[in-house]
Amino acid sequence: MELVIALVAGFVGGNGTGRAARRFDLGIPLNSVLGALGGLCGGLLLMALGPGDGQPLIAGTPPESGGIGDIVAGLIGGAAGGAALTMAIALIRARGR
Repeated sequence: MELVIALVAGFVGGNGTGRAARRFDLGIPLNSVLGALGGLCGGLLLMALGPGDGQPLIAGTPPESGGIGDIVAGLIGGAAGGAALTMAIALIRARGR
């Protein structure tokens, strides 16, 4: 569940970066793919380092997944990772021109 949240947050972060700053816009398909990949990496990193409280968000779910801390970490890490990877690739690509 947290990985899906990180992927979606990265997707939004990558596309948001492209929309907000034309300099970093690589087109919707590439922004989406890079955002999702960056979101996955950023979400996983922040979940590993962050506030993973292990508290179930929904009663009856296993305690090692679904904690509110992991969900927040997936959202923040995913959005930041998606934006960061999209910006990094855009800068590398612009330098090559």
